[in-house]
Amino acid sequence: MAAPIGRSASKLAVKVVAQTKKESIGAIIFLHGSGDSGEHFHSWIVDTLGEELSFPHLRALYPTAPSRPYSAAGGMCSNVWFNRYTIEFESPEDTSSIQHMNVEISKLIQDQINSGIPKERIIIGGFSMGGSMALHVAYSQHTSIAGVFTLSSFLNQESLVYKALQAHSGPIPPLFACHGNADELVLYDWGKSTVETLQEHNVQTEFHTIPGLSHELHKGVLQQLKAWILKVLPEA
Repeated sequence: MAAPIGRSASKLAVKVVAQTKKESIGAIIFLHGSGDSGEHFHSWIVDTLGEELSFPHLRALYPTAPSRPYSAAGGMCSNVWFNRYTIEFESPEDTSSIQHMNVEISKLIQDQINSGIPKERIIIGGFSMGGSMALHVAYSQHTSIAGVFTLSSFLNQESLVYKALQAHSGPIPPLFACHGNADELVLYDWGKSTVETLQEHNVQTEFHTIPGLSHELHKGVLQQLKAWILKVLPEA
């Protein structure tokens, strides 16, 4: 059911954090939240964790979403992975913008495969909108990757992702998800409902509720994420 992967290299601007070994045997694609950039998202992770979120055997990539008119911000241009009409659970999805970015991120995945990294050694995830985009990429287009992670993210109630999973019959990448129960932008109930619906569609999920956390990164969450990545993509 995967869509054809574009042959040309991705045009997304990408910050790459090099591994400490000569060759990578896997890759992690980190997608930032709305209005952010790959460069800033990387810096935010380092500042929150107090050190680089690095792995000796994995390449970390932080692409930046293109600038586009964003309906949820009154039509102003912003670095967003796709357009949202409103930031509401019941809102319909802007399918054309999602499908366009699925193609662009597919090219980035193909770049990694062309560099010698097997597709099943690639993880994609992100914060807020970045996590939502990762769910679309993985479960609608690339079900043979190693895993997906979301931090403070949600899917719309009638998401295309659920329709894709319903039609899928093969293996499904596992999901690591964290959400603060004090999130004022992406409500905790939205994230929890998303996880529960994905589980109903046979997605193996590790879900963490963070008491008192609002819409932000958290050191403990990043430490949990690192442990999960090492479990999914071990060095040996």
